[in-house]
Amino acid sequence: MTRIALEGMHFFAYHGYYEEERIVGNQFILDVFVDVSTFNSADDDINDTVNYEVIYEIVKSHMDKKYKLLETIALNISTDLKAKFSNIKKVKVRVAKVGPQLGGEVDKAVIEFES
Repeated sequence: MTRIALEGMHFFAYHGYYEEERIVGNQFILDVFVDVSTFNSADDDINDTVNYEVIYEIVKSHMDKKYKLLETIALNISTDLKAKFSNIKKVKVRVAKVGPQLGGEVDKAVIEFES
């Protein structure tokens, strides 16, 4: 198995359950891990793997939208990655909302989704 990952992607976006969160926005940090069958191409061809530039573009496209739930962001990223790359066996998406407003000091609210 080969794992391709992008860790620590930072976005300012307008996700949140409450309308105010979708107006004011917040900082988010995403990590994406994709597992493919063992890489065994001696051709040095990017088409024999998962291009992490495309992973970033898919993540960015979802961060540009407005979602109520972090889980929905992760699900949609995972679904789009699997639709784009037929060689993906497993996807793990980690979404962290920095400094969620919960009435106390909290560094991050985090969800992890695997499919």
